Amino acid sequence: MSDLIKVYTADNVLEVGLMRSLLELNGIASELRNHHTSSLLGEVPYTSTWPELWTDLDSADLAKKLISEAQNREVSGEDWSCSSCDEQIPSNFDLCWQCGSIRS
Repeated sequence: MSDLIKVYTADNVLEVGLMRSLLELNGIASELRNHHTSSLLGEVPYTSTWPELWTDLDSADLAKKLISEAQNREVSGEDWSCSSCDEQIPSNFDLCWQCGSIRS
């Protein structure tokens, strides 16, 4: 990928990985950066070590929109069962943590 732009960052790699799965499910390629920088804590500002999600310029707007929608979605309802792997997932998750499938 060339001409990349940062579309998301968070204080833990699991959250960034979840957003990366969301983008992949929507056909958007992305690159994970800073996922091995926690050893630098104390040497550099802590936010500099947060994992980041980058994508190409053409996909950036859609990626940001999808991430924003995922973060702002109302959490309601009951726990759900993944239609792909049958894992039981709490209602506040839209992606299966077992196989990465999106909630249907």
